[in-house]
Amino acid sequence: MTNKNYDMKHVLKIVFAAGFLFFLSACGSGSKDKKSEITEKKTKLEKLKSDKTNLEADIKKLEDEIAKLDPAARNDRAKLVSVAPVVQQDFIHYIELQGRVDADNVVVVTPRGMAAQVKHLLSMLRSAA
Repeated sequence: MTNKNYDMKHVLKIVFAAGFLFFLSACGSGSKDKKSEITEKKTKLEKLKSDKTNLEADIKKLEDEIAKLDPAARNDRAKLVSVAPVVQQDFIHYIELQGRVDADNVVVVTPRGMAAQVKHLLSMLRSAA
């Protein structure tokens, strides 16, 4: 019986050692060096930039060839934009409101339909024609 206990203890030691080594290898191999990650990303970025410049050159070349073969397919349409010089000036804007004025000694003017404050009131008299 002592051989069975000895064999069992020996097997348990081997199993625990193998499990511990497995745990260490699983935890340690996943991390990369930060510098290697950065250099890897920089090389990938440079490769993508060079691919982009090559593609842009190919696109430009094909557009020029198409423009030579089919002048009607050109994309040089007139832009519907006008340009005005920037000048400093006063901003004046008037709006027309319909409202009601109730006053005895104090005047309160409120517009209908909007939440706003009327700062200046121009009144027009209607002739009874």
